[in-house]
Amino acid sequence: MGPVTDWTRERLGSSDQMIIQTRRRILRALDEFRTDGTVPPGAADPKVYDRVRSGTLMLPLDADWVREIENIRRKLQTERQ
Repeated sequence: MGPVTDWTRERLGSSDQMIIQTRRRILRALDEFRTDGTVPPGAADPKVYDRVRSGTLMLPLDADWVREIENIRRKLQTERQ
């Protein structure tokens, strides 16, 4: 493992939501474990995180990106059923 990184000067933006939410979940899980011994979700079954991935989507400039993402989500949900 490398040196511990100092994140005190880090400035996360709206595109960093996955990082922000993941860090909040980790801190919440640590607090719950420290308080009452609650084991974090996925600690016993790491398969829960199998589908957690970031994504990239290239669209034409005039595309309605909200609609396009909704279409992709619907398609993925259909494929999983």
